[in-house]
Amino acid sequence: MSDGNKSILRKQLREKLIALSVEQRHQKSLAACGLLIASPEFAQARVIMIYLSTPEEIDTAPLALKAWQQGKTVVAPKVSWDQRRMLPVEITSLQTGMTTTGPGVREPIAGQPIPIEFIDLVIVPGLGFSPTGHRIGRGMGFYDRFLAAAGI
Repeated sequence: MSDGNKSILRKQLREKLIALSVEQRHQKSLAACGLLIASPEFAQARVIMIYLSTPEEIDTAPLALKAWQQGKTVVAPKVSWDQRRMLPVEITSLQTGMTTTGPGVREPIAGQPIPIEFIDLVIVPGLGFSPTGHRIGRGMGFYDRFLAAAGI
């Protein structure tokens, strides 16, 4: 897909997300998290990487809470904007030790770095996904670079 087509698709997907009510977004988030929590991948994972949701994204809080209840380690990306990279760091709260940087991205202020090879499951945000799993992100390539470095 060309960059021009991706830009058009991103715009269309953002418009659809904006059109959802807060309640619709909440219900869809709960449904998506419920499916993931019920998956064998979630059950088997010991270390889970989530993204810290923006208001327009699926809320990942239920995933973190369930993971902690099950004794799993939860990591989130700490972003290096100048290097255009993400460092996975352990988090133990969704409220304390957080900041908002860049274009409204929530991230941990600090945390124990976790080597990529220790992460069993990565929850990746996206504006949209094709039926075959191709992702349309926000266009900055952070997750593309992270997953490529991880060999995924």
